[in-house]
This record gives sequence, structure tokens and C-alpha cells, in this order.
Amino acid sequence: MKSLILINSIALDLIDQGFFITFSCSQDIKEDKFYSILRTLIRRKNKRFELVAKLHQALDHKIIFPHKELEYLKGFIFEIF
Repeated sequence: MKSLILINSIALDLIDQGFFITFSCSQDIKEDKFYSILRTLIRRKNKRFELVAKLHQALDHKIIFPHKELEYLKGFIFEIF
């Protein structure tokens, strides 16, 4: 978790405005938690943002019920103002 926060924090320091695209392929970090971490980081950097898209693995990587751990890849595209 610390590495995820650190790498995204460094990436946000490099962006004044434009698109911020980030992914996590950890099954231990759920999509809502990942989004919450990113939103908090962006706000702490005093940046305005808009969520452009949520991304997931391709359709050929099926998520078979009840095995939610197969839903491992999640990503977000933010526009930073």
C-alpha cells in the first residue's frame, strides 16, 4: 500500500495539468479503496480534477462468480486542471 501511495504521489508531482492515468493489478486493493486513495492524494496536492474513466481488464479475462479475486486490474484516468 505504501508503494502504491508513493509512486502515485510522485507521478502527481510531475503533472501541473493534463491527464493522469494509473493502474493497480493487486487483488488486495479493491477498486473503491484505490479510487479513495487517488482522490485523497490529488486533493492533498491542491489540484482540481475530474474522473474521465474507470478501466478494467479486457473481456477475455473473465471474472467468474464468486471469485472476485479475478477482478485484479483496475485503472483510472483523471484530467488534472
